Amino acid sequence: MPAGRWQSEAMRDDDGVEWLTAEAGEAAGLPIPGRPDHALATVAPPFTGSPETISAGARRRPLSPTWSRRLRWGAVLIAAVALVGGAIQLARLHARPSASQLAAQQDLVSRIVGAATPVELQPVIARGVADGSCRPVTGDSMTSRVNVAVVPRLANYVSFDQSETFEAGSSLCAATVRLHGVGGVVLVVSVETPFNEPARSLYVSRSVSTGRVQALSRVTPDGWRVVVGAIGPAKNLPSRAQLAAIAADPGLTW
Repeated sequence: MPAGRWQSEAMRDDDGVEWLTAEAGEAAGLPIPGRPDHALATVAPPFTGSPETISAGARRRPLSPTWSRRLRWGAVLIAAVALVGGAIQLARLHARPSASQLAAQQDLVSRIVGAATPVELQPVIARGVADGSCRPVTGDSMTSRVNVAVVPRLANYVSFDQSETFEAGSSLCAATVRLHGVGGVVLVVSVETPFNEPARSLYVSRSVSTGRVQALSRVTPDGWRVVVGAIGPAKNLPSRAQLAAIAADPGLTW
């Protein structure tokens, strides 16, 4: 066949590869390795048609190792983000106070706000009904006991009045002592004899019309209830740790 009019005996397979016989390759001036009937392959230009025209048997090019690693790490990262997000949401649900806890917090705030009013406390309150929960008290007064618990932790606080609730005789049921602190803060310390309550602790920090309240209520393992709370400008209030240390002072009970 004259040069320039040569046509290959070509056959295109399903992968878009065109195969030439050795004779056709030799006529085209291509080097022919091996046997005379050795076939050469030339790759056709990339297919540019729409995806619908690709035959069902066409093979896909495999992903490179680099892209495979990227996809694996991307999947790991997405899974990690999902796990962390779920853990945060679960922690928020557990940290959210229940309706009973919210009610107890509000009761504690109201108790401190009411006790910190400018009205002088009634020094002695007689309790008409005896239920056996009150206990005889001897030794130091409640003001002295509270001063011993407070002053080492809040040096500038000074007591200014107190109120005690007695049962028949000398049995003391409850006592409240108020102290002035720096910057107009009023600290309230209240102690009640044991009731049939489980040991627990409750802390609240909340804004009110006259400033901010920070208070802690503690029921000891043997049932004593000790409430320590302060009201005033937020920057001058005792810390939670200071309130907790006062409430845990063993000298407050009798």
